[in-house]
Amino acid sequence: KQWYQRRVRGEPDVVTDFHDRPNYLGDAFYFSAGTVDLWLGVQAVVMNLLVISFYLKSYKKVVPCMYLMMAMCDTATGLSALLLSALFFSLTKHPAAAVDLAYVAYPLSSVTFKVSVFLNLSIAIVRTINISWPFYRMGVTVLVGSTCVYTLSWAAFSWWQVSRFSRHITVIENYIFEPGQHQ
Repeated sequence: KQWYQRRVRGEPDVVTDFHDRPNYLGDAFYFSAGTVDLWLGVQAVVMNLLVISFYLKSYKKVVPCMYLMMAMCDTATGLSALLLSALFFSLTKHPAAAVDLAYVAYPLSSVTFKVSVFLNLSIAIVRTINISWPFYRMGVTVLVGSTCVYTLSWAAFSWWQVSRFSRHITVIENYIFEPGQHQ
């Protein structure tokens, strides 16, 4: 509003007034990205819940257990997309609240993407073993245990990244939310 009033009075436009201008292009980007994330997140959660309900009956077998774990991981990825949607929507009105959402959304999406790739690789290995040695049976406990160790190690690493990043957050907040002041 102050920028518009200065423009109406005919005062010169200076670089230090950049933070007073409305950011319509940024708001449009955040709104459209938030809308896409919201739509994809809802679809991912609903579809993966259907997959979970289908494979839940035979969770003691190796392949259904792997598909069940993958559907759970993809459901968590869909929930992280919903968090990212809330983050994008909050960037338009309350940018400081978006930083708090980023502390939750980044580790969740990072870990779930990595675990999903690990589970796809595990399914490929199990299928290859089943084709190569048709009478060899894999144990569910080994697959679940390795997936848990992999998930916990990446969760610990993501927590370490976020805790290391949070020490420098005031410098980044000042640079992002008050442009023109740090040039």
